[in-house]
Amino acid sequence: MTKAPNLQIITRQVLNVVFPINCLVCGRESDWLCDECLKKLTVSRSITCCLCGKYAQEDGLCAKCQKETKLAGAIALFKYQDPAIGALVKAAKYQKYPDALRFTLMHYRAQILKRLPVGEWQFTFIPGSPDHQKKRGFNQAEVIARALAGQELPVFKTLEKSRETEPQVGLDRKKRLTNLAGAFEATRKVGIDVVICDDVVTTGTTLKEAAKVLHKTGAKRIFAVTIAHG
Repeated sequence: MTKAPNLQIITRQVLNVVFPINCLVCGRESDWLCDECLKKLTVSRSITCCLCGKYAQEDGLCAKCQKETKLAGAIALFKYQDPAIGALVKAAKYQKYPDALRFTLMHYRAQILKRLPVGEWQFTFIPGSPDHQKKRGFNQAEVIARALAGQELPVFKTLEKSRETEPQVGLDRKKRLTNLAGAFEATRKVGIDVVICDDVVTTGTTLKEAAKVLHKTGAKRIFAVTIAHG
């Protein structure tokens, strides 16, 4: 596991004395995950396709899924079925705690960036429903993008929803594949190398629709980064 910078860890330890957080798995007072539960996380291999589970060549997607999604690769470090990861994503998405995502990326940012090929990468994110974002107060995909980019890499809002869609959660595979068709449009041109961020990837439909639009605005190589897959 790639360790977070000492300053970030020390800062969180100080804050947790004032505003204690209980581990989402074991309940121990520590952080969103205690050190012991962090150690139990299993990182998915880059040579396994995060969509179908077949062999991939160090880019997180098999040749078939790469062709279907129009993505150069995908990085999804964990299985959503892992109780700890599921709890972190839900804490952010449904309980309005974006810091749960920042905590995860504090520990795994370097590992994710290391998997990106050499390039002039800029970050963007899947746009959320305006209504959901207003209620939640943030877009979890944007939180992920900005935490990954840090101070060194650019982040741009390059996509917006052109129409309202049903939430992908709860839809069967067939409906997921059609629900977001034509749902995104570009708000600006993008660079050649683009990273699209989201919280979870399942069928890859959301990322596929986003990649389709970004390619039309000038992107040549698009990688997807999510916290989890499955």
